[in-house]
Amino acid sequence: MSQGRKIQAWEVMTKLVPSAAHANIDNDNQDMVEIRKSKKSQGKWQEFLSTFTTLFSTWDLSAKTSISFSCGFVCGLSYYVIALNGDNITADRYIYVALNGVVEGLAYLSTIPLLLYIGRKIAVSGLFFASGILQLALLTIPQESANLLLFIALLGKFCVSAVFSVSLLYISELYPTTIRNTGLGTSLTISQIGSVIAPYVVELLGAKAWYIPSTVCGILGIFVSTLVLMLPETKGTVLPDTLEDMKLTRSVKVTNCCKF
Repeated sequence: MSQGRKIQAWEVMTKLVPSAAHANIDNDNQDMVEIRKSKKSQGKWQEFLSTFTTLFSTWDLSAKTSISFSCGFVCGLSYYVIALNGDNITADRYIYVALNGVVEGLAYLSTIPLLLYIGRKIAVSGLFFASGILQLALLTIPQESANLLLFIALLGKFCVSAVFSVSLLYISELYPTTIRNTGLGTSLTISQIGSVIAPYVVELLGAKAWYIPSTVCGILGIFVSTLVLMLPETKGTVLPDTLEDMKLTRSVKVTNCCKF
């Protein structure tokens, strides 16, 4: 206090005596504390923006981030479109919800052998492609065949649930340690945007035709499956720690589609 370091003195006091945080202090000290808190929050926000812009600092990182965001968006959209689309395919809503839960549990268990014996890229791309084909297959089935529609829709849900689980691991392995949390976290945020849009897709487009929501998800699933093929495989590789280490790893290329 005698050296004019009132803010530091107040922080030490509140740590030693927690009840002092609720004590009455003069306006000058209170203002200084508020200013210090404001500067800390601004610093965290600037740090986040700096890390976020790093995701697009090079062409390779921009490509990986764009594909990761696409995977997250399609996963979130497809997951909830299938979950909410039961009425549009004339399924009993209670049975539909119950079977969705069973299928989701089995899907998560199936990812264990996939991750052990198959590469991340093949698993993610294959599951996206299978989900897309299954959703488009609903177009060929008459609406009166409710049981068959239900079966195909649940198979699509199985693929979407499995690919969501595998893609989380795959996306995290694409980034170096310094920006891994930001890359994965922002991809999950984009996934939530897809989840928010899903009810409107089901309600608005499903009102025009029962098959439109599934068709949209099917087309997007196949599109993303082709994008994932351009990513490098990460299974059995040394993960980069810094942006400099990324230069030693395989980058995003069209020719990666032929490498597994």
